[in-house]
Amino acid sequence: MTKGNLVEMIAVAMTLAATLFAAGLLCVQKTGRSDQAGFLAAFLALCALTRADTLVFLAGGYAAVPQLAGILFPFKTLLAPAFYLYVRSMTAASPQPLRLGDAWALSGPAAIILIMSRFFFLSNEQKAGLLSLQYPDPELRDWAFTACILTFGVILLVSLVYLTAAFVRVRNHVARLRDLFSNIEDRALDWIRWALFILGGGCMWYIFGEIWGVQGSRPPWYPVVTACYDLVWIGLIAFFGVLQRPVLDAPKLESPIEGPENLAEQKAKYTRSMLSDARLCAIELRLSQAMEDSKLYADPRLSLRRLSDHLRISEDHLSQTFSRKLRLNFFEYVNRYRVADARQRLILTGESIVNIALDVGFNSRSTFNAAFKTHTGTSPSAFRRVSRRTDLPGTAGSDDTRTGL
Repeated sequence: MTKGNLVEMIAVAMTLAATLFAAGLLCVQKTGRSDQAGFLAAFLALCALTRADTLVFLAGGYAAVPQLAGILFPFKTLLAPAFYLYVRSMTAASPQPLRLGDAWALSGPAAIILIMSRFFFLSNEQKAGLLSLQYPDPELRDWAFTACILTFGVILLVSLVYLTAAFVRVRNHVARLRDLFSNIEDRALDWIRWALFILGGGCMWYIFGEIWGVQGSRPPWYPVVTACYDLVWIGLIAFFGVLQRPVLDAPKLESPIEGPENLAEQKAKYTRSMLSDARLCAIELRLSQAMEDSKLYADPRLSLRRLSDHLRISEDHLSQTFSRKLRLNFFEYVNRYRVADARQRLILTGESIVNIALDVGFNSRSTFNAAFKTHTGTSPSAFRRVSRRTDLPGTAGSDDTRTGL
């Protein structure tokens, strides 16, 4: 066994151990929702199956028992659907059990079984020859290559469809959060978005690597790099997934959040309750007064529901005012007031940027920096430096004793 093969086996074994441990932990933990933990555990279990398949191959198990080769291959198409189901459960306020439409995910394994059907009826000698990339029979060689291309095409197609659906789901989730909450970073599931990109890239990397392998042109470093890459991304998903808690729990949710299945009903309800222009203007005036006089924007927990309770105006009417009159979502509207207040404090005071960010309602400096740059085109620190250089009348801009960051 070469050093590269040994490193690959160690990385695969570590990945297998990590996925099994995380999946087991998700199954026994009592916190969180069972559907979310269950779908992530299923995804990790499938990852473990694919890693076990690789480990058996590296250990020479399929060469000794060739009749078992390919049995687990169809399960690889279920990785992306399983992760999509996890994303769907994380972006829904109520539990999301399996539905009849989810049976479409089985079309991938069915297609691969159909493509590979001839392989299952080959003799052990022929299977062993295919596994060792030795094709004494030209007809069998051509069939094997075609079958591999079709199989990898199915895996790629299914993966891209479900990963794209998951990405759209997360994007819509964030857009809906912006209609309901003034701070969303603890609910936005940013790590899942990165995981989707990594999964998509990893899928394409795997497909191209397998095609190189069938052609006999795969670089010798590819298996080791792939094994280490799998260890990192699967480990990170397992780590963040185990730590992740429900972000939309219906009994605890301050404002209702609807999934795509309720959009038609919500749109019809919205159309029936259209407000007049005069009513929209009146609500806009009350909104601005509440923000300027009561400084509601400084509450980091401010939500559409809290604003509705304070103004005694329905959430639906507030939403219409934001979308039809102000052309902003709730998140953008509140952050405009926060950034405006922060600008004045950056100019007139020597407070640290962190303190200013927290005082105007942000949860962290990073989210404050992002919002400030969105609304002003520059960072808070750069804005303060410019204000100091201009030495604006009536400000403390020239006071070198200020300690703001």
